[in-house]
Amino acid sequence: MLKSWPTAGPKIQWRIPLGDGYSGVAISKGKVLTLFSQGNDEFIICLEAKTGKEIWRVRSDSTYKDVNGNGPRSTPTIHGDVVYALGAHGKLYALQAKNGKRILNSNLREAFNGVGPSEGAGYGTSPLIEDEMLALVEATPNEYKEKASAEILTGRSITVPALADGKLYLRNMKELVCLELK
Repeated sequence: MLKSWPTAGPKIQWRIPLGDGYSGVAISKGKVLTLFSQGNDEFIICLEAKTGKEIWRVRSDSTYKDVNGNGPRSTPTIHGDVVYALGAHGKLYALQAKNGKRILNSNLREAFNGVGPSEGAGYGTSPLIEDEMLALVEATPNEYKEKASAEILTGRSITVPALADGKLYLRNMKELVCLELK
C-alpha cells in the first residue's frame, strides 16, 4: 500500500462501464467477479484482474427493479474453482470459474415460496461456504430439497451474514445471532 497518496489520487489501472447494481466484488486467482444489470438483463461477469478484459459473462435473470435502485444486490462467492452467485430475483447459480459454464441453478423464490431475506427489497445475501455446506438467508421457514431451513430472525435485514469456524452470524435491525453449524 502507498504510504502517501498523490494529489490526484492513486493511478487508475482500468475502468469499465457495467450498469445498475449493488453487487460487491470477489477476487481470486487473477479473476474479478461481480453482478450487474444492463437494460432488461442481469449478468454475472468475470474479468481479468490485471487488465479488466472480459473473460466470460452469463445472463442470470431479468433486471430487478425497485424504488431503492435497480439491479442485483449480492456479492458472488468463489470456492475453489466454482463461483456461486445469487440474483436479486432469487436465482442461485454455481458456475465454473474458468469459463462460466453452469454447474447448478436453482430458484429460491420457488423453492421456498419466499420473497428473499428482506421483503420487497430483493435477494441481497451473498452465498457462504463452510466445508461442503452452502448457506443463504431466506425469509420463509419452508423445507428445501437438499437441506432444512429454520426461522431464526424475523423482521427486516439488509446485512450480509458471516460464516467462520463452523458458526453462522446473522443480523437484523435489532439482534445479532450466532448459530453453531457443526
